[in-house]
Amino acid sequence: MRNRFIASILALVTMVAFSMVALTQGRPPQGSVQPAAKKAFDPHDLSGIYIRRGGNRGFGPSASIPPLTPAGEEIMKVRIPSPGYNRHPLTKKIDYQEESNDPAFSCNPKGFPRIVLDTAHDYHEVILLPDRILQMWQEARVPREFWLDGRKLPTSEDLVNLGPAWYGHSVAHWEGDELVVQTVGLDDRAWLDQYGYPKSFDAR
Repeated sequence: MRNRFIASILALVTMVAFSMVALTQGRPPQGSVQPAAKKAFDPHDLSGIYIRRGGNRGFGPSASIPPLTPAGEEIMKVRIPSPGYNRHPLTKKIDYQEESNDPAFSCNPKGFPRIVLDTAHDYHEVILLPDRILQMWQEARVPREFWLDGRKLPTSEDLVNLGPAWYGHSVAHWEGDELVVQTVGLDDRAWLDQYGYPKSFDAR
């Protein structure tokens, strides 16, 4: 009788043990990382980290000298780029960077479009929000924003009140899978590129 009782207990323990093993095998181990579900490609989802390589930190082909208005030529006469960046013959040539009057060396933002052209910084992040897109540049962590909420570009009267901005005032819209961005109100204190070319507050 005692042997039958012991045999029954052993059989019960064996069944419970196998049940626990089966239950454990059906669950993922604790702390394991499950692969994320693959999202369908969305051409409007520009979010991510971008890196730019190459280029000569200038606007236009290498060694090109764009035509300037008389006002632009007067501006170039007083601009002093870093050594090696005297592309325009009117700019003063220097031997030491501390002699430059580049506004970026006074902790001013490089502005648009120079922030795109200048490869001194490599990375920028694009962040999507419901009503706008942000470009966050690694160098200064200052965002450039494109409004997607249907608002119009600021008018000339609006810009009188808004004033200039280092990265301008931008609105954007999608045409199919192409993002169209329009910018006005650029601050003309910022150089167009590393070579010191000027831009106007009226630039578009």
